[in-house]
Amino acid sequence: MFRSLYGNFLVTIASAALLTSAIIAQELMLPMPVGVEEHQVQFPTPPIPPRPSFAPNMPNFPQPNEPLRPFTPSGQFAPLQPLAPLTPPIPPRPPQAPLPPSAPKFHSVPPTPLVPPGQFERLQPLAPLEKLTPPLPPIPPLPNPPRPLPEVPVSPPGQFEPLKKIKPFDPFEQLTPPKIFPDLPKPEDPPVFVNPKPKDPPVFVNPRPKDPPVFVNPKPKDPPVFVNPKPKDPPVFVNPKPKDPPIPIKLGPDLLIGPAPKVTGETPEPKKTPDPLPMIDPPPLPPKTTDKPPSINPMIPDEQLILVPPSLEPFGPHWPDAPRHYFPRLGNYWMPPKGPGYYSFKDRIGDEPRLKAPPSAYPPFAFMTPGFFDADFRYVETPGYQPDFFEKLHRIHLGENWLFATGGQAWAWYMNETDSRLTGQKNVYELARTRVYADLWYKDRFRIYAEFISAFTFNQDLPPLKTDQNYADLLNLFIDVKICELAGSPVYVRAGRQELNLGSQRLVSSLDWANTRRTFEGVRGFWLSEKLDIDVFWAQPVLVGNMRFDRADSNQNFAGAWVTYRHAKGQALDLYYLYLDNQNDTDTGGIDSAPVTVHTIGSRAVGDKHGFLWDFESAFQFGARGGQKLNAFMTTAGLGYNWSNGPMNPTFWAYYDWASGDANPNTGDYNTFNPLFPFERYYLGFTDIVGRQNIRDLNFHMYLNPAKWITLNAQYHCFRLDRAQDALYSGAGVPERRSPTGSAGTDVGQEVDVLVYFHMSRRSDILLGWSKLFAGSFIANTGNGQSPELFYAMYNFRW
Repeated sequence: MFRSLYGNFLVTIASAALLTSAIIAQELMLPMPVGVEEHQVQFPTPPIPPRPSFAPNMPNFPQPNEPLRPFTPSGQFAPLQPLAPLTPPIPPRPPQAPLPPSAPKFHSVPPTPLVPPGQFERLQPLAPLEKLTPPLPPIPPLPNPPRPLPEVPVSPPGQFEPLKKIKPFDPFEQLTPPKIFPDLPKPEDPPVFVNPKPKDPPVFVNPRPKDPPVFVNPKPKDPPVFVNPKPKDPPVFVNPKPKDPPIPIKLGPDLLIGPAPKVTGETPEPKKTPDPLPMIDPPPLPPKTTDKPPSINPMIPDEQLILVPPSLEPFGPHWPDAPRHYFPRLGNYWMPPKGPGYYSFKDRIGDEPRLKAPPSAYPPFAFMTPGFFDADFRYVETPGYQPDFFEKLHRIHLGENWLFATGGQAWAWYMNETDSRLTGQKNVYELARTRVYADLWYKDRFRIYAEFISAFTFNQDLPPLKTDQNYADLLNLFIDVKICELAGSPVYVRAGRQELNLGSQRLVSSLDWANTRRTFEGVRGFWLSEKLDIDVFWAQPVLVGNMRFDRADSNQNFAGAWVTYRHAKGQALDLYYLYLDNQNDTDTGGIDSAPVTVHTIGSRAVGDKHGFLWDFESAFQFGARGGQKLNAFMTTAGLGYNWSNGPMNPTFWAYYDWASGDANPNTGDYNTFNPLFPFERYYLGFTDIVGRQNIRDLNFHMYLNPAKWITLNAQYHCFRLDRAQDALYSGAGVPERRSPTGSAGTDVGQEVDVLVYFHMSRRSDILLGWSKLFAGSFIANTGNGQSPELFYAMYNFRW
């Protein structure tokens, strides 16, 4: 019996050992012992007694979540022992013979020690690779090495550098094209990604000319923007949103994305602030043609397109040399606002802000002192610009060589005058005027221009002035002929009825305030270059006749030469000589103003720099008035400042004007200055009581822009006579009041003028104004002592 029990015990031990080996081999994926398989175990397995209940206080029982351990014969648990390696250790590698010094060095991987199964070592960084080949000898420099491309910085994955702001181009600003690098990226270079904002997804732009068209969509909800549909089409600018600044794409060598590197013979040094994007291979420029440019994405407002400069895109076969007079600045000029905003009342109510003032040949206020024939509408044919109906009327091509243009103006005034013309009477009336013109060019060689005017006045309490009405007549009718070219600029001769506007218009003006503008008949020659303009002319003033066709005054001859030199941007110098011979007999208020022969020599300097403004002009006159010798002077000095970054864009001016008078106008030398054909209301008060004769005027001006479409102008004038014995002259040169003994004094009074311009749309304006001359002792002692006052309202429309 003892042997039977002992045999059973041995069988049990053997069975348990075999079962444990099988479990461990399966877990470690080790092979079973040779000759022992699972199906060969034939020993009977005794039943395993039930596991005793869990007793947390007994140390020999397993705790919760503890893996089971195999039983030992004694019923106790024994700790597991680490297994021995199953394979013999790898013998050490025999040492290798060292390589000769001339043999190339190859990178060899050092042996990695084995780790016992179940254990891992922490990975170590690899050593840098050694050079696979010996260094090559230096390459001798080429005779004309190509300039390497600047390195383009690479941003971290998923990040993009913001694009630099690019200054918008002025379509009429002359640009100097930078040098074209011979090693620009070629069409086979990879495409470029453009990202308008750092957080926006990248935008794919394909610079390859032969690739299919690409649509750019900065954001999923934004409308797509079409970029360069065909290789021959002009470049297009991409605007992510209607209010965002434009992003230039594919303009060519004249416009690069980011600043262009300096061109030198040496390798450029690395930049501290590199360009955000590489240069894009420019497409070929479109050929010269008069076809309508392709349409641009209508979601982008016109003023947000950067226009191609005229130097890159000609406007037509006849236009590059066509003359355009330089528009001189008037005195106490206004500095228009800049930057994004609403530039008209129409923009404001439509909530359409603009990046800058829209292009226009007309000024953004009611008065237009230059003539319509000097309006510059070349911007209408700039590639990418979409003109409206009225703008198309200024660029009508008739075949390849002819260009026709038409336009005009209509305005209406309401005038309310107190003590009108110092008569003590009230005058309330209306004015209306219409102008229509036609302009025809043959290439740049010949031009014919005609302008019709019709002016009326209604309900006047006083007899109308000659400048108030002209029922139907021709304001301008002339021809221009190109006779030659001088230093690359054309020389033209103009003959016929024409307006004259020269310099500041203190002496020669078309007088736009009047309901009928001033005009002349004669001949004018002009040479206009980039910086220097020369005008010479001979003309006779045209007298208005309502019951007949207007005709020139043959008793007056007006001639002169005017030179303008623009030595810097925004600055100009004028030098002029004017001759007037008036043989009419004129006696007003006991003073003979004609016949007279006047020679005028003068100069002017005007400009601005860093916000500071200046305007200086002086003129000396000599000649004869009847039997008297004429010597007279005029001078004006003005300093101003424009605070462009200040609230409401303020501009301030301080002026002193002086025109000589005569202590005894009827005897001895005559010293009263002759203003010729001036624009006096603009300079010496809008009541038109004071003219540029025998006067001293200390005046101050202020301009404000409560909005970009509203301009407020306030003026203050302190008038004093230069000579107490001489008269007070009106803007038309008529003596109004006089104290022959000088007992009335020299205090004419103080005048306040307030004007408010409302730019309603690109073609319509409203002007409201109030002026009052607070009469001084001179007016009170030479007649009624009332203070003249004027209120006016005007609506103006130009097309």
